[in-house]
Amino acid sequence: MKKFIWVGLVACIFNLLAALLISTYTFQHMGLTSMVIVLSIVLCCLTYYLKINETYRTTLLMIFSGIGIFEYISGWFAPARWQDNLWLIIVLLITALELLLLFFATYYSRKK
Repeated sequence: MKKFIWVGLVACIFNLLAALLISTYTFQHMGLTSMVIVLSIVLCCLTYYLKINETYRTTLLMIFSGIGIFEYISGWFAPARWQDNLWLIIVLLITALELLLLFFATYYSRKK
């Protein structure tokens, strides 16, 4: 689990450096993509914290990592505003679905 935290910390530092060095990468984009990094790391850490079967854990880690990478890359092209931001709404809906997957995996792991 410590590896996830280190990877998230390095990704956040890379994100901050990108915002400082690239002029078209605004601080709103940095905030949005940093949010995605933190959410992905928290979800990956939750899969280890909760008592989930190994097969569910491996599958969830691949899903959460893949979706996190996709959200990070799409965050570079997201609108640079907080109001009426469709990208932000979609990211929050996907995060809700990821939490639902995590709940069902935990529920069915404990049921067996």
